[in-house]
Amino acid sequence: MGDFRWLTVVSPEGKIFQKALLDVGILLTCFGSGDVRGECERLRALGVVFRQEPAQMGPVTLATFEDARGNLIRIARQ
Repeated sequence: MGDFRWLTVVSPEGKIFQKALLDVGILLTCFGSGDVRGECERLRALGVVFRQEPAQMGPVTLATFEDARGNLIRIARQ
C-alpha cells in the first residue's frame, strides 16, 4: 500500500451517495494484482462473494466484489 493512508468520515446522509454509486455500478477503488484469479480464490476462501468473476477483457483480467460495507472493489491485472 505504500506510505499513504487515508481516513473517510461521512455523515448518515453519505449512505444515500454510497447507494447511488452501487446502484449504477461505480467502483469505490481498484487494486492491481499479478494474479487476479489466485487472489480471487484466496478472497473467496475468506468468504468474499464476487459480483463479477475473473474475466479476461483484451489484455486485462478483472474481477469485482462488494466489501463489507457494500462498496464495489475491483481487482485488475494488465
